Amino acid sequence: MSSWKKDKENIRTKLDKGIFKTCPKPNTATVTWWNNFFRIQDDNDHILPYVQCIKCLSILSYDVNKTGSSTHKAHAESCFGGTNPSGSKSQDIITMMNKQKHVPFETKRLFADACATFCSYDLRPYEIVNGNGFELLCQSLLDIAYKSSSQIKAKDLICDSTTVSRHVKKRRVELIETLLSDLNVVKLFGISTDYWKNKFTSDSYLTTTLHYDKDGHMKNIVLKTVLFDESKTGANTKKMIWNILKSFGIDPDLFHIIYVTDNGSNLISALNGEAHIRCVCHCVNLVIKQALEECLAINLLISQCRDLVSHFKRCELQNKLPLTLKQDICTRWNSTYDTLWSIWLSFDDVEQILDTRNEMAHLEKIDRYLIKDITDLLGIFKIGSEKLSADHVPTLHSVLPWFHKLKKTCEPKDTDRLHIRQLKQKILDKLDNKIWLTDIHYIATFLHPETKSLSTLSQSDRNGVIQSVRKIMKTIGIVDVSNDLTLFPDSVKKKNRNKRAKRDDISVHDVLKEFVSNSTDDEDDNKDYDEVVEYMKLKINYPEGEGILVWWKKHSAIFPQLSRLALSLLSIPASSAASERVFSETGRILEARRQQLHPESLDSLEPGRVRVFLSGPGSGAGALLAGSVRVWACTATQPFSVPVKILDTEKSKYQSVELTISEEQDIFIDDRTFEPIKELYDFTANISEFRIKFEKFTALHLMSPGIFNRVFPDNLSPNTRKHMAVEIYNPMVQPNDNPYLFQNLSIDTLKLYATYPFNGTFQQMFDGANIKYLRLSGVDMRSDVSQRFTGNIHRLELAKQASVISVEYFPVYPAHKLVINAYYVSEFNPQHPSNYKNLDEIRVYTMYRIPAKAFHQYSIIRRLSISTENDIDPHALDGLDNLEELVIEDTEIDLNLLNNLPKLKELQVDIKKLNEESQCKLIEKVSKGELAVRTNPLDEECTCITAYLNAALGETPCDAEECENSACFVIKQNYDAKTHTFKTPLSIPRSDGTNALRKRQERVYTTPYLISSEDQDKFRKGVNYEKWIDILSLDQPSKYADESVTASENVCGEELSKQKTVDLDQIKMLVNLIQKEMLDVHL
Repeated sequence: MSSWKKDKENIRTKLDKGIFKTCPKPNTATVTWWNNFFRIQDDNDHILPYVQCIKCLSILSYDVNKTGSSTHKAHAESCFGGTNPSGSKSQDIITMMNKQKHVPFETKRLFADACATFCSYDLRPYEIVNGNGFELLCQSLLDIAYKSSSQIKAKDLICDSTTVSRHVKKRRVELIETLLSDLNVVKLFGISTDYWKNKFTSDSYLTTTLHYDKDGHMKNIVLKTVLFDESKTGANTKKMIWNILKSFGIDPDLFHIIYVTDNGSNLISALNGEAHIRCVCHCVNLVIKQALEECLAINLLISQCRDLVSHFKRCELQNKLPLTLKQDICTRWNSTYDTLWSIWLSFDDVEQILDTRNEMAHLEKIDRYLIKDITDLLGIFKIGSEKLSADHVPTLHSVLPWFHKLKKTCEPKDTDRLHIRQLKQKILDKLDNKIWLTDIHYIATFLHPETKSLSTLSQSDRNGVIQSVRKIMKTIGIVDVSNDLTLFPDSVKKKNRNKRAKRDDISVHDVLKEFVSNSTDDEDDNKDYDEVVEYMKLKINYPEGEGILVWWKKHSAIFPQLSRLALSLLSIPASSAASERVFSETGRILEARRQQLHPESLDSLEPGRVRVFLSGPGSGAGALLAGSVRVWACTATQPFSVPVKILDTEKSKYQSVELTISEEQDIFIDDRTFEPIKELYDFTANISEFRIKFEKFTALHLMSPGIFNRVFPDNLSPNTRKHMAVEIYNPMVQPNDNPYLFQNLSIDTLKLYATYPFNGTFQQMFDGANIKYLRLSGVDMRSDVSQRFTGNIHRLELAKQASVISVEYFPVYPAHKLVINAYYVSEFNPQHPSNYKNLDEIRVYTMYRIPAKAFHQYSIIRRLSISTENDIDPHALDGLDNLEELVIEDTEIDLNLLNNLPKLKELQVDIKKLNEESQCKLIEKVSKGELAVRTNPLDEECTCITAYLNAALGETPCDAEECENSACFVIKQNYDAKTHTFKTPLSIPRSDGTNALRKRQERVYTTPYLISSEDQDKFRKGVNYEKWIDILSLDQPSKYADESVTASENVCGEELSKQKTVDLDQIKMLVNLIQKEMLDVHL
């Protein structure tokens, strides 16, 4: 062995033993390849002339004065993605002619300063400069400047945001118009879909993404992201997917579609009988998760590592590390690997920090070398799932080779430690059971030139794949196929392939080569001539780095029929990652302060989204009707003071109308404005919806009382459900609103959002109204408990950001049932709690620990929902003697929480966060008729536990296997292996007599709710009236503008008496805005 190789081996050994250690790149290093390497220090802290790759841990020589950097750059590109640069020094003439000009350093610096200023002025994230859209914007500006003969000022070029909005709508209309023509050309395309839950509101969304080939390029288009407010059963899921597709003119019965989803039981049930493949990345990560949990020693190590990361985050020690520790997020793929790898990389630094703080107990039980062995194994799975989750390159053909690679990675070695051998065996067992292979995967593998021989399969299985190729070509109408043509001699007895398949691998090219390493290429002697035969016979030298779609496009003249199949099928992804990425962006859009974004608004913000609009005369929206999309959208271009004209062709055909007024102008709304809207509605529909949004106005005049009563037609069926949403976005302009806006309104649902306090009190605005569900969010609406109220509000939800659940934030309103939905609660046990007699439910989102007796002041509530990123004290729920329904999200649950809840009948929890013993205890409670249990989230993997819970709730159970052998004895007792069904559990009665195993039906009230004198006194005593004086000041904006406050007699009088001078106009303003009955003020 050469001396330099010996040096590297010696360095590697000392790094593994901890004698040498790694350190970050030098501060002066600016080139990108340095981000992928560590420097190496010896035991005297001297920097050695070597570096180590962060991912593969390779040792490379590096001396700033002696060696160049081309080798390191090439290694970084190879290890972290991209093709290896050619070793050739020569360049062709085209490359030389097209060589881009060098950008001077000073120019780059000036642009970097401009980007920094942009992010600072507009409070934009730094990552904004990494987006493709930002690059396109900059390039367009450069092109404009290059073509212009004179200097252009930016302010003369930048258009108004409304103009941008119109262009977005125009582009989307153009996109949907070309979509159908594209799909009529291809013979086959894919649809990926998935659910997502908004943790702030518990609303569920369904995204549907289209995947198809266009001229040899993959197209991924997000069709729609919709709010899913029905029960998420298989039947409802299928109905929603079908409606979305039909809304774009895509009839699932006329097109050939392959669906890609995760293992959610509702999605599997919905697509039963369809061409359906399961997301391979979801399956692989499920395998790793379950295998790690079943290896007790490794699971304990991971738990200790999570605690270590939590300790560093909680104590704010992350900023002392050169590389921060990564938190393990259970819903994020490869998150456990990232956590362990971050600890391995920073172990020495972590050890030093804990030692100086005398906190080494956090590290004593963590075996750093076991972490290294685990990450060496899981690193292959991480790379594989990342490659297979790509949506810009074909992945479906790589599933089988990657599966072969992962299986081979898990083969035990003599040098493996006991725990690693155990983990490998667990993974091997689960790969066979959890990863589902279909004929589609085999066909896709066959359609790649490097793996067309299918050499790892038996001859019988290969012949089966070829027959499947012919069948699919015939099914989708590419060619009429001759019967039973055998390409391989059937010298081996045919075996039945397991429909559950396996796949996973490392570098795509290397994995494909490894998969066909035993290929002989001499197995076909069939003399019949057709494209499939010729493709099999063809000796192909597939150029490394060439895209498979490009290859098939080049060979379409030789294989015209087979290329059509290949281009269509290989454009379908192996995973549903495209929809998952939409939800990542959705989570950033629907952050805590944007919870009132309408689903349609959210939909328009999603990338690749195509939206359908219908416009009337004089409006700015484009017009296009498609299937069941019944949306009327309008952007006003003139003062909105006249009724909208409705064409006769558009009357009586819509069930949902959306009116968006987004113009910088004065807007006038009166009795006549909405009168024509009712002509749009289909009066035979079961649901009628009206949504209106005001934006950007210079003045908003809501001039008449009860103006929203005129929206719906009078001839609607009494059983038609009517829903309305009113949103007002412009905190800079105080609208002139009538105090009786919703007077006498009769409706099922009203959701009201505004960024200013209305002029009228709650009692004025909703007097005489009959509303089954009213949601006020972002609204500061005064409550005058002395005013007479004749309205009938069945259920009222107050949603806002509040540090504490107190009277100050949540006034008392005359509703039969009150729901408090508080975001970012940081304090519990307030001095003046909002524990009114009509308080029915509390929903809390907090980043803090839930302390003991956190809710004991609200003993009357029947429902409680907690979402926290921290833990919950075992006695946090003490005192909730009337609680019937409990929801716990985003954290682990201790079943001891349930001990002091005598009336608890319903529990919703993330079942996968519980150990097997706790899961079985909950199942026992269900079987005995003691507790109804619902699991969370929606994409829960199918187990015997979840299957039983589905059956108990009256839903279609997921397809669990071997439940008669379940480790939970309750499952065994309640499972019939012959019929594959579960016994029906006993009914669980709620306090109202209904079965808790079925959806709750809200009570209907017929008379107004009267606020008790006790609640009135509680409300008055708990409000700080100094805020009222500040809010009503004419000199400066209120610092309390985002909080609800109400005046009372004594306190307000005291505040006025303390002022040395009181302006008469200010006093008049006080009198006008605060009811005289509540003040003893004499002018």
